[in-house]
Amino acid sequence: MAPAQSQSVLRKLIPVVAPIAVIIGLTLGALGWIKARYGTGHGPGRPGDAISLSVGSTLPDLVLHEFGGPKRTLSQVAGRVTILNFWATWCTACVTEMPTFVRLRQDYLERGLAFIPVSVDESPDSVLPRFLGTYGMDFPNYIDVKQDLSERLGIVAIPLTIVLDKDRKIVFIEDQEKDWSAPEFRKRLDSWLTHQQ
Repeated sequence: MAPAQSQSVLRKLIPVVAPIAVIIGLTLGALGWIKARYGTGHGPGRPGDAISLSVGSTLPDLVLHEFGGPKRTLSQVAGRVTILNFWATWCTACVTEMPTFVRLRQDYLERGLAFIPVSVDESPDSVLPRFLGTYGMDFPNYIDVKQDLSERLGIVAIPLTIVLDKDRKIVFIEDQEKDWSAPEFRKRLDSWLTHQQ
């Protein structure tokens, strides 16, 4: 092939190859960002430390970061039955179900229910105070700003709610919006509380 023909072929290929190279580069960059941001189910420096979320498994004594307060372990804040709810202010389903958690907590607090809301909002200082005031959440709330806890638990979508017995054994998991103060859930909660005395 003559040099002139070779240059002509290259000029024709560049408009075809260049966009493909850009798409491949952007895709690889996005995948790298996603892996860095959300991980692969194991925390950095903690290979094999992922926790299985399944009914019947037991959660370890997780470290929780109280919003505006100290770090606490799950055993320090757990009740006879504990509802651990991962949510965010930007999550419509989370916001919709939050008043039902607040009602449930009010109704069952004296019977030993602990409600532990864990916000995954990236800027809790700017969004949580107003939200907590609006929804009457005048009890301890927890944050997972860096998503360390969410990553360790393999949480990929919210809302996610985990119900634990007094020994931190998982008795129920829900990954969708729910009316937590509905009679059918209250019946289950009554049963769990009765068996945890």
